[in-house]
Formats: sequence, C-alpha cells, structure tokens
Amino acid sequence: MAFVIKDSGSKIGAGVQFLATAVAADTFTIDSSAFLISTNADAVQLLGAGAWTVNINGHAEGLASESIGLYLGTGAASKVTIGAEGSVRAIEESAIESDRDVTIDNKGDVIGMRLSGTGKSSVTNSGFIGSTESAAIAFVMSSSSGTVTNTGEITGEVYFGGGVGTSNKLVNSGTIDFGFDSANVIFGAGNDTVDNKVTGDIGGYVVLGNGTNTVTNAGDIGRVLVVSDYLSVSGGANADTVTNATTGTLVGAVVLGAGANKFTNSGYTGNSQQDGAGISYSGGEDADTVDNKKTGTLSGTVELGGGANKLTNAGTIGNSVTSETGSAVLG
Repeated sequence: MAFVIKDSGSKIGAGVQFLATAVAADTFTIDSSAFLISTNADAVQLLGAGAWTVNINGHAEGLASESIGLYLGTGAASKVTIGAEGSVRAIEESAIESDRDVTIDNKGDVIGMRLSGTGKSSVTNSGFIGSTESAAIAFVMSSSSGTVTNTGEITGEVYFGGGVGTSNKLVNSGTIDFGFDSANVIFGAGNDTVDNKVTGDIGGYVVLGNGTNTVTNAGDIGRVLVVSDYLSVSGGANADTVTNATTGTLVGAVVLGAGANKFTNSGYTGNSQQDGAGISYSGGEDADTVDNKKTGTLSGTVELGGGANKLTNAGTIGNSVTSETGSAVLG
C-alpha cells in the first residue's frame, strides 16, 4: 500500500514517528506541509525486503544525539527523492542512513547521508547537503560503488569507501566546500573518477585511493590551506591521470604516489606555498609523464621522482625541475 503523510498526520514526540515494513515494492511520501519529528529516536524507519520509493516534500528530523530523519533497512534497491521544499535533518548523525543500495535525488535540504549498501548507490544533488559530525555523503562499504553528481552545494566531506574492484565517480559543476576536514573528497581502493566541470568549485583537496584513478578539472580545486601547505590532488599507489584544462585552476600542488602517473596541464597550477618556492607537481617512484601545454602555468617547482620520467614543457614553469632518475625532456 502507498503511505502518505499529510498535514493532518504530522507528528512530533518520543519514539519512531513512522515505521513500515515492505514485503513487496511500496511507496512513502511526506507532503509539503507535513512533518515527522522524533525527540529521542529515528523519525522514519522503512524496513523489509521490498523496494521503497520515497518522496520527501515536507520535513523529517531526529532531534536526539543518535537519532536520524530517515532510515532504510536492508532490502531491495530503493529510491529517495527530496523535493525542493523538502528537508531531512539530524543533530549529530547523518540525517539519511541506508543499509541497502539506494538512488537519492536531492533538490532540497539534507544534513548528511550515510550509505551502507553493498552494490551500487548514487546521489544526485541540486539542493544543499551539509554535515554535522559526520561526512556530508559517505559510501561506507568496501564492496560498494558510489556515484555523486552535484550541481548544487555540498558542505563537508564526500567519502567513497569502495575497495578493490569497485568504480566510484564524482561529477561536479556546483560547490563542494570543506567542513571539518580540508580533504573533502576522499576515495578508497577502487578505480575512481573525478570530473570537475568549468563551474565546479571543490574547496578542499582530492585524495585518490590505490586504484587506477582519473581527475579532469576545468574549474577550481584546492583553495584551502592544509596545515602549512596548499594541496589540490593527492595520489594513491597506482597509476593516476590528472588533466587540468585551459579553464582549470589547481590552487595547490599535485602530489602523486607510486604508479605510472600522467599530469597534463593546460591551465593554472599553483603551488604548496603560494609562492615560487613551493611545489606544483611531485611524482612517485615510477615513470611519470608531465606535459605542460602552451597555455599552462606551473607556478612552482616540478619534482619528478624515480623511474623513467618525462617532462614536456611549452608553457611556463615558475621554478626548477628536478628528477631522481630518468629524463626531463623539455619541449
């Protein structure tokens, strides 16, 4: 059956305010003028093996320290839509928690999502997603593949916990600002892709895990000071490919780890100190290829690590180029 909470069914009080178990596929809706608020528990719990289709056009909130607005238990993959006037909130925990795979489309206001499905889950945001003491969005299971598409505003960490064999993706043309941690896009050991569009602004830096990873930037990444340095992209243990387009600005350094890394720069790459003495690029112990195009500026030092490295430069490098072994070929 379809469950609909209308204005007359709004509730605030102790205990779970709405609980239902779906044996087969079912729907749950909070109308735009309605609300469910718990003072000491989860506001809404949706359980059962059946798939849930959830529409939040009103408000759901857990007011206690460990309570949340919307909880989906284990079961079939489900879909949650938060309308433009909808909101889901919590005080300390993530406002939405799901122990099943879920597709979330947020046009409203949500304070944190913790997604524990073991397959594929995704978040599309054109509204606002904030954070309390937890991440703004967290895919927490090592077996999960997560996708985030953001055209709105996210404040806080976006965490992809996928392990080896998973594929995780962030497409951003909105704003992802730092919350409690200046590293606000963090990947695990899967194969990860970041596509930051020309209007995209990632305030913190991107941490790539140990998979085969790709970052494409046409917007801004890394305008937050990390301890005493500025950092835009931090690489993992395998091959990383970073491409900074003509319109792209990497405010801080690109620091990549082991693996056959490739960095192509057609835009502006700052450096770790925001002066000529800082590092713009630092490679690992394997073969690195750095290609600084005619329109490209690397404002600081380029440090090629071990391995058969290659640097091709048709643009501007603000300081020295060093290489432990291999070659530096200047174009």
